[in-house]
Amino acid sequence: MIFAGQRKVKLRAVLHIAVIATSSILMATSVGAAEGEWRWRLLVEEDSASLALTDTELPTDSYASPLFTCKRGSGTIKIEGEMNETIRQAVADLIRSDTYPLVKFPEAPNDGGLILPSYSELNGSWTYNINLSADTQAFNGFKHTGVFEFTIGIMLTPVAPAVKAGLENFDRFQNICRRPPRGR
Repeated sequence: MIFAGQRKVKLRAVLHIAVIATSSILMATSVGAAEGEWRWRLLVEEDSASLALTDTELPTDSYASPLFTCKRGSGTIKIEGEMNETIRQAVADLIRSDTYPLVKFPEAPNDGGLILPSYSELNGSWTYNINLSADTQAFNGFKHTGVFEFTIGIMLTPVAPAVKAGLENFDRFQNICRRPPRGR
């Protein structure tokens, strides 16, 4: 005899497995990508996308900093990363001087964003978020070199290792994030 509550639990379990399987299928990979190789991998879901530096083809919560995410068609890319001592100090210096902790980008001096620090008691570390337009020129250098860097105050800070493997996924990721063109 199956009770209504058990049916809900079984249905949730089946749905959870279906979501995991769908996410695994939608993981964009390059030909010849080897499991265990650190590369930029694209995960596309129904309403969002992520570009993460990982060593696995499967969806995971184990990835290097930074992580690029967006809601499909939102026009905004969210950059999340770990705040090393240099970044924490630069942000703290700006706040102490009563200045917004803005970041600027070498490729796009007129573009920038507010860096939002956050502390996680779960893992005892500081992280940051930056929201940028999906159309910004700030990503141009990164798409070719794998180096993502920004300036906080007067300090140029590289925040992504120079990994080129998988960078071909960035254009597709950026296109998923862009706002759709307005109809006439």
